[in-house]
Amino acid sequence: METGRYLSQIAVNEIFPAGQRKMESASVVVIGMGGTGSAAAELLARMGIGRIIIVDNDTIEMSNLNRQALYKEKDIGLKKVTVAERELREINGSIEVEAVDQRLNFSNAVQIMSRGDLTIDGTDNFTARNVINRTSIALNKPWIFSAVEGTFGYVKAIIP
Repeated sequence: METGRYLSQIAVNEIFPAGQRKMESASVVVIGMGGTGSAAAELLARMGIGRIIIVDNDTIEMSNLNRQALYKEKDIGLKKVTVAERELREINGSIEVEAVDQRLNFSNAVQIMSRGDLTIDGTDNFTARNVINRTSIALNKPWIFSAVEGTFGYVKAIIP
């Protein structure tokens, strides 16, 4: 365990070294690499989650740059997962990052989501959230619902 990098979170009584070791062995799937998903993935990398699986099939556009900190002007037109994978590895070289250049649907959800201990919803539509919810129930794995509308945000942990 790399204690220097994680010293401030190891000092938290609820985390301590045992909790940090759990984070280092954890695997989290992030569906959607827009504003919410890219921010979540960045924070997961910084806190030392051992394996992050990022899922999106979109490309970076100029309109993304004001709220999606992993991406820069030079990245416009590139795949979000390709750039995010590179940036997350630069943030923390001791973690594993897997990029899945696909749109989540009922055909691929089990194969993708079964690789994580937890799924984070970074999507922007209820069709995708329905896929995430039904798949999480089938896999008996928790997921975190999140949504943003205007200046309001919603977050809910869903544990089947």
